[in-house]
Amino acid sequence: SNHQRSLTLFTRQIEVLLDATIPYDKAFQLIIPQTQDPKFQSILSDVRGRVVEGKSLAGAMAQHPEAFPAMYVSMVRSGENGGTLGVIMRRLAEYFEQQEQLRGRLRSAMIYPAFMTVFGIAVVAFMVTAVVPKIAQIFEAQEAALPLPTRILLGL
Repeated sequence: SNHQRSLTLFTRQIEVLLDATIPYDKAFQLIIPQTQDPKFQSILSDVRGRVVEGKSLAGAMAQHPEAFPAMYVSMVRSGENGGTLGVIMRRLAEYFEQQEQLRGRLRSAMIYPAFMTVFGIAVVAFMVTAVVPKIAQIFEAQEAALPLPTRILLGL
């Protein structure tokens, strides 16, 4: 989803900026204008405001469970407490990127069977509406008895 993509991108961006030892406030100032999703952008602005007021990053993120899953907040909290936030954000970014790739592959894998199902239904519909009646006409013209399955199909 669009929200998931925004979270993944944010996580990667904050990881890179924290790795470059840029403070939270400055990192958020750089990231917020680049955020495409307006709802996520306003959430990030709120998180930034809470961090500037002295709240922990995890505490600020916890105020927005619709944007930051509980697992994400817990990981950020442990990263803040252990002084390894950059590493944690890198792992989270990698995890979310892998999830997105997996979703993309799953979507691609579903397209072919869906196409074949629709195509198969179209072929059967064509056979029932166009081919079988023509065969029935040929049999009637020759005054031959239609096979039972064909008579059943025409009776539908």
